[in-house]
Amino acid sequence: CYDTKSLGNNPGGYWVPNVGLALDGGSDWWMTGKNFMVDVKPGTACVAFVEMKGVEAGDGRAPAVILGGAQLEELVLDFDMEKKRLGFLRLPHFTGCGGL
Repeated sequence: CYDTKSLGNNPGGYWVPNVGLALDGGSDWWMTGKNFMVDVKPGTACVAFVEMKGVEAGDGRAPAVILGGAQLEELVLDFDMEKKRLGFLRLPHFTGCGGL
């Protein structure tokens, strides 16, 4: 967790390095601080990922990653049942889901 006074802020959230997830098929999903930094109390923001204890990176026994509200906020999800694929579209920072 971090003192929010030490983090800059912009339309993409807190001024922190982007986080990328490597997806099956060779695609990458990049997230800004808006989608992985969460205010937990006034003046404190934490990284919104959970540590998987007892499993090494790349271990085939590792559980699936669960993406929650913080990561999926401001995304439109497209469930293609025929092709068995999930697509996503990031909304511009000035458009909230409530404006659709």
